Amino acid sequence: MWGVAPTFSAVKGRSDPSASITCTFQGEMFKAEIVPHREARQFRLFLQEELRAALARTFLMSYMRELDTKLAGSASGGAARRRVEDAERAFWEFADLEFDTSNRTMRIVAHYVQKPDFPHLFARLAGSAPMRRIDDELGGKIRPRIHKQPWRPRDQYLMEIGARNVVYMLADCANHLIYVGEADDMVARFRRGHGPIPDWTHYRYDLLPPELATIRVTIERQLICDVDAILGGWAVGLPTHPGTFRMVNTKIDR
Repeated sequence: MWGVAPTFSAVKGRSDPSASITCTFQGEMFKAEIVPHREARQFRLFLQEELRAALARTFLMSYMRELDTKLAGSASGGAARRRVEDAERAFWEFADLEFDTSNRTMRIVAHYVQKPDFPHLFARLAGSAPMRRIDDELGGKIRPRIHKQPWRPRDQYLMEIGARNVVYMLADCANHLIYVGEADDMVARFRRGHGPIPDWTHYRYDLLPPELATIRVTIERQLICDVDAILGGWAVGLPTHPGTFRMVNTKIDR
């Protein structure tokens, strides 16, 4: 199929350069790997984390059902109840996969998508840091990870369900101000206000794993120093203000 066997049978593992391919989905390009499995009789497709997130946002109902099925399986009698519930409300979603061996590119197309009952809520939950943490736990990912969230307008912070044990940043776009903080409960902390930046307009946060709760303040202090080295007092040690610089790192976990 697709010439996969002759192209990838000799691949030694995910770190093998010959395993790498490009995936396109909804106009974006991502990295992936194809690795032989069970003496090359089968092949595994490993997707970049950003592509997995994009698929989850697109196929919301399938993603939520998969998480719910795993949660049900961990509860007593949950798997049987889940099968009954699935039978009562069956639905299907489809994605077409096309692979071009000449340029090692896989094209993924959302062929049919089931509309959620509450699309805005589902979309927000699918991309939330707490939901990604649940996904990690159910997927058996043992290594603790910090889940990052993008900048959002101030009027959305009340919808941040499960934003606990975080370091965060506030931005006042009108007055060009930045603030770094930490919180056990971010929503509760935001409600108390911030004296140095009362009129902040946007926020973002990083959800820390439970293992880092005891050093959350230390992480916050380090982040404050890092930001200060770019925008604050420490920046005076450079002949040119770094606020005009452009980051050139290629490995950025967003």
